[in-house]
Amino acid sequence: MAKRGRLLFKIYGAISLALMALGFAGLFSRTMEFRIPIVSTHIIPALHRHAVWGETLRGRAILLRGEDWFFLIIVGLVILLGIFTAVLNKLLQSATGK
Repeated sequence: MAKRGRLLFKIYGAISLALMALGFAGLFSRTMEFRIPIVSTHIIPALHRHAVWGETLRGRAILLRGEDWFFLIIVGLVILLGIFTAVLNKLLQSATGK
């Protein structure tokens, strides 16, 4: 792999690690009772409006809360960023002729 490709994947690794840490922090913010400044005050309450309700053996319950939606959105962003990084690496390889 070329030097640019290694650098590109190192940058992707650093960004995705930070995003996943933010995603897990948002996911466990309710159970661990800590607050993330913008996420806990603006984003997660907005996602609570899109909670998924369903039937369980105990009756109606919330299956996906705002924290779960936030985590799933972050995971989707990491996957999308990985695809973008791989495509960009292929374009850089084809442009340099290696």
